[in-house]
Amino acid sequence: MDAVEEAICFGWIESIGFKSMDAERYATRFSPRRPKSNWTETNKERARRMIAEGKMTEAGRGSLPLDFKD
Repeated sequence: MDAVEEAICFGWIESIGFKSMDAERYATRFSPRRPKSNWTETNKERARRMIAEGKMTEAGRGSLPLDFKD
């Protein structure tokens, strides 16, 4: 499981922008999902996979979009 999948399981998401720490490393910002936030198809598929694998928490399920179908 990667960091984005882990975040989705707990109702969080990564930021679009990345902060460069040096030539080889960068920092990614994670934050709680806002109600009614937009979900990409990629992240919906990640959520489906996490649900199927039994890794999705209640907090993660609570952040899913209203039109989500697993």
